[in-house]
Amino acid sequence: MRCVAFIIVLILASCGGRDGGSPAPPGREFLTWRAPDAFTDNTPLDPARDLDRYEVYVSRDGNWDNEVPVAEVAAIDNAGRIAEEFEIGLLRAQGVNPTDNGSLVTMRAVSIHGKASGVGAPTFWEEK
Repeated sequence: MRCVAFIIVLILASCGGRDGGSPAPPGREFLTWRAPDAFTDNTPLDPARDLDRYEVYVSRDGNWDNEVPVAEVAAIDNAGRIAEEFEIGLLRAQGVNPTDNGSLVTMRAVSIHGKASGVGAPTFWEEK
């Protein structure tokens, strides 16, 4: 079974332009990424067909070995589009907040067969 190659380009934005050029609503925080397009063996990957979900992780120290995902994002959104953003600010309502010195956020992709990619390079999430 092939593993997903997920090179994550994470962007955490609280205002300004998002991927489509539309501005993020004021005070809202979004994590954006590009969906993977290949498995680790370079076989083409169709995110709409091959991916099940993304898992979002938050860590104080960047040690992801024992982390549990704080959120899961379906690979295909409710409108049938490939998911490429998550409103990370919604985690605050669940009590997940960056520490006083900030936290690291990363994700990984999970295929429909349950195989997960490695975690991507983290991005910094800080208190506003």
